[in-house]
Amino acid sequence: MSGFSPTEAATEGIRLTRLRSRAVVIWGLAYFAFTILLGKLAELTLGPHFAETLAEFKRGDPDAFWPLTLRMWPFFAAAVPINLVFQAIFTCAVYRAVLDPENARNGYMRLGADEWRMVGLNLLVSLIWTVALFGVGLVGLLSAITLGVIGSPLTALLGLVLNLAAVAVAIWILVRLSLAGAITFSEKRIIVSKSWEVTRGRFWPLVWAYVLAFMLWAVLIVFVRMAVWVVLRLGEQLSGLNLSNPDPSSTDPLIFLIGLLSSAGTAVVLTCFSVILTAPSAEVYRELTLTPES
Repeated sequence: MSGFSPTEAATEGIRLTRLRSRAVVIWGLAYFAFTILLGKLAELTLGPHFAETLAEFKRGDPDAFWPLTLRMWPFFAAAVPINLVFQAIFTCAVYRAVLDPENARNGYMRLGADEWRMVGLNLLVSLIWTVALFGVGLVGLLSAITLGVIGSPLTALLGLVLNLAAVAVAIWILVRLSLAGAITFSEKRIIVSKSWEVTRGRFWPLVWAYVLAFMLWAVLIVFVRMAVWVVLRLGEQLSGLNLSNPDPSSTDPLIFLIGLLSSAGTAVVLTCFSVILTAPSAEVYRELTLTPES
């Protein structure tokens, strides 16, 4: 089994954007339609004041968390399954573009067996991740009880250690299972264990590839946000309206246009995020298992 280049893997999303620009445009349009759909879904399930409800939920007030969650459950009940399916479609499209580039019909987007397997895999990996983190917390709690540190000055230190351990375990599991999606897509069956085997001894190169990909995405987002800021400031100067925090109930055409542009900007950000952070694992898998050794 050959090795892989972390730098090439990290930049695969950028390369994909350049070589498969038509597909990336289709993905962006799909994300745009998806964000519009979620907005309409929020309006239907949360009522006319959905924007205020979502903003309140995003603020993360601990006291309001459960009341807001109960109020928003109709939205979550509809949005979560839709999001799972859409993310599976998008992920498989990226994998298809990297691993099966000739199969370019519909911008590599499908809704078939590959996508449903990806939904199942995502649920399975989420379950594994949750159980592992629960195990870390349980071991820490039992250790604290055994050592008798609950209620002592060491409790805060133990909490810090447990948090760091949970983060370390989460990263370790995510990296070791990061090729499960590409493997499942390529082998046409849900398989997790092979990712564990393929990534053995390659943890740090994989971490570097994913960190570098994230840094590339972050730089891109900075430029996107700067462009949005310039457009908003210019629009406010010309119109005299508050475009940074527009009233969602306003009927002003400019406010509507800004909302539309905001959805488009969100679609661009999410598309870039998904492509840049999904493509590396497919490229790593391709280099490790599908590229003949020289």
